[in-house]
Amino acid sequence: MKIKHAYIYGFGKWVDFSFDFSNGNFQLVYGENESGKSTLHHFLLFMFFGLSPKERAFFHPKTSSRLGGRLVVADETYGEYIIERVEQHKKGRSCLYNCRWPIS
Repeated sequence: MKIKHAYIYGFGKWVDFSFDFSNGNFQLVYGENESGKSTLHHFLLFMFFGLSPKERAFFHPKTSSRLGGRLVVADETYGEYIIERVEQHKKGRSCLYNCRWPIS
């Protein structure tokens, strides 16, 4: 499994931001202190596993009303699919899409 793109609707300091991870096999995220590296890490955890309401409140963006985002993931067996999680939709549960139709 490989994360190709991350689109952040709103999570901590990241609002309407995207990351492109499609150009290589190894990704390294680095930056100054307080540049958002740990927030990006928590965003990925939120997308895959969810967060408790208290943890979600901590990362709620100050300049947006939407908490969540979308990941485009490629897998050798299943192809490319999208994981989307928005706090206001389905009580923060994730939705999985196979680029053609919703899976669940």
